[in-house]
Amino acid sequence: MNELFQNLELHVPLSQQVREDISRFFTTVTVPAQTRLILAGQLHPPLYYVREGVLRNFEVFDEKESTNWFFKKGDFAFSMESLLLGKPSEGHLESCVEATLYSISKADFWALVQKYDSIRNLSNMLAGIYLREAKKHVHYSIHLSAWQRYRLFLADNPYIANRVQSNHVASFLGIFPGSVSRFRRRISTEDSLP
Repeated sequence: MNELFQNLELHVPLSQQVREDISRFFTTVTVPAQTRLILAGQLHPPLYYVREGVLRNFEVFDEKESTNWFFKKGDFAFSMESLLLGKPSEGHLESCVEATLYSISKADFWALVQKYDSIRNLSNMLAGIYLREAKKHVHYSIHLSAWQRYRLFLADNPYIANRVQSNHVASFLGIFPGSVSRFRRRISTEDSLP
């Protein structure tokens, strides 16, 4: 659990008591690829910290999956609607690869928020990160070409890029799956040039 504490302390100070309570409430779980961790409509899903692996948040429209977000090693994965707004989750959360996670129930997380200012600050930080990344994603979608979006995705997410299915990346970037395959070949060709 040391990596969780180290990550948290980059953002908020942790007393020994906070560390002890976190250790009591968080449990470790390892799940295989394609495990649904949160289902759309779920009201009180847990909060996860990704120790290893990649998760994706997605919604289903007309029987087609649309990837909204990826969570990688060192990220907190959660349903924004449920955790921050108290509403049912709008999307699903699924592991893309085998993942090791620290899990805490929503009730236990909010108990920590009520008890400790540092955890309340963490909650605010999570909301801020979510908003910043959502704004960046919308900006990229509107102003950049498919190739530019893909290149930025690779630069911003080297840990994720080759661990997830190309159709999930395409969905996230709002491009055709065939484009991702073509872009991967193009980069492979460019990398092999002298």
